Amino acid sequence: MQLSVFATGHKNLDIGIGSALLLAFEAQVRDFSAQVTALRERITKSGYQDVEALEAGLGGGPLHSTLLQIIRGWYSGVIEGGTNAKVYAFEKALMYQPSRDVVVIPTYAHNGPNYWVSEPVSVDVMPAF
Repeated sequence: MQLSVFATGHKNLDIGIGSALLLAFEAQVRDFSAQVTALRERITKSGYQDVEALEAGLGGGPLHSTLLQIIRGWYSGVIEGGTNAKVYAFEKALMYQPSRDVVVIPTYAHNGPNYWVSEPVSVDVMPAF
């Protein structure tokens, strides 16, 4: 989670999403844990203050891809492309957060994502048909 906070610049990341992303990365990317450890050591050793400095310092090396995968996972809510991609975050994907107060998250559910978890509005007067 510390690496995710550094990589995204967001302090209040959902730990459930972080855990799901970590398990998915570990299942799909060989040596992912070692790459995360190497990234964290590189940040500590080089004293990078933000992700932009880290990204410039990685210079397209093998850890650069790992960093971008982590950022993509948090922002898009998926870690792979294609029609069979598993979604780890939808309404909490970081790409929707900056404009959440003015832009509706794209969905086919007319009342928004996860609308069914809210208490429905009561009907004062039953409509007549």
